[in-house]
Amino acid sequence: MDKAQAERRLDELHKYIQHIFTLFIGWFTFFGTVNFAAMGWMGASTSITGTFNGIAWLVPVMFITQNICGLAATYFVWRHVKDYDIRVLKLEQRLVPGKEVYDRPSSVPIRLYTQVMWLIGLALIVIAVVWGGVLKILLGL
Repeated sequence: MDKAQAERRLDELHKYIQHIFTLFIGWFTFFGTVNFAAMGWMGASTSITGTFNGIAWLVPVMFITQNICGLAATYFVWRHVKDYDIRVLKLEQRLVPGKEVYDRPSSVPIRLYTQVMWLIGLALIVIAVVWGGVLKILLGL
């Protein structure tokens, strides 16, 4: 691979990582909004009618399951971005004389991405626990 081709590949990888992370943040924003809207709807329904129908427990069960899947997706996206960070680092090695693989970080802000994904994972766990509390209330435990 010549230098121009390596530079193009490096640019493509950066755009790809940025695109994946942007989509991930968009997904989380939408997903969090849906969770909180559903919680608000359930709270409003209770205050209006004072009761729920017999299958209302399915809503928190569904959201707990979705939050667990969201946590897994967060891990998979993080692993994917981390793998691409290593690819970027190896390409940078070819382009920058004297740069070693673990000499210094790549130009991908992987530390920032990792910290954000940890916070999103924590948020998903907290939301799932709150849904667990809603489920406990609905089942009268």
